Amino acid sequence: MKRIITSFILLILCLTFVQLKAQEDFNVKLGVMLKSGDKIDRLKSRDRAKTGDKIRIFVNPSVKSYSYVFYSESEKTYLVNDKFIDYSANIVRPLQIPSATEYIEFDGASENIGITIITSKERIPSLDNLFKKEAEVATKEWKSVIDHIKDLVKTDLSMSMDKPISMAGNVRDAESSFISKLQSFSGEKIIIKDYTIEIKK
Repeated sequence: MKRIITSFILLILCLTFVQLKAQEDFNVKLGVMLKSGDKIDRLKSRDRAKTGDKIRIFVNPSVKSYSYVFYSESEKTYLVNDKFIDYSANIVRPLQIPSATEYIEFDGASENIGITIITSKERIPSLDNLFKKEAEVATKEWKSVIDHIKDLVKTDLSMSMDKPISMAGNVRDAESSFISKLQSFSGEKIIIKDYTIEIKK
C-alpha cells in the first residue's frame, strides 16, 4: 500500500512539473525563404546564394513576445523589422519581413551575410539601447552585444537540423507550402536563430 501511495505521489509531481514546464516555455515558428529566379527553397543555417537572390523572413510566435530581426554585413548590422515594416512588437501575429509581397535582395556589396532572429517574452534592453538612435550600427558593436546575450541564455539554435522542403508548382503554391512547413523552436524566455550566407557574384 505504501509503495502504491509513493508511486501515485511521484506521478502527480511529474505531471505537475510537465504542466509548469509547458506554461514556462513558448514556441516560435520561423524560417527564411530563399528565392532564386522562380525557385524557392528554405535557407539553411549555413548556406550559399547569388547576387540578385532574394529572401523573405517569417516569424510566428505562439505568445505575445518581442521579435528582433537583424541583417549583418561585414561593416554594418541593421535592425530589419524596424527598417522595413511598421511593427508593434508586443502583438501575437506572424511577421513577414520585409512584407508579404516583397523580398530583401542580395546586392553583392558584402560577400558574407548574417541573419539573426530573436524572439523574447520581454524586451531586451541591450538591443533596444544599441539601436535606439538608428536602425543600423557597426557590426563590431552588434557582435559584442549579441555574443553577451547568447552567453546568458544559451539557446542559440544556429546548429539545429535543417530539413529540406520539397517545393513544386507555381510560386504562390510554393510560398504556401513553405509557410505551412515553418520549423518550430521552443525556449523559456529567449529564442535565437542564426543564419550565415556566403554570397557568390
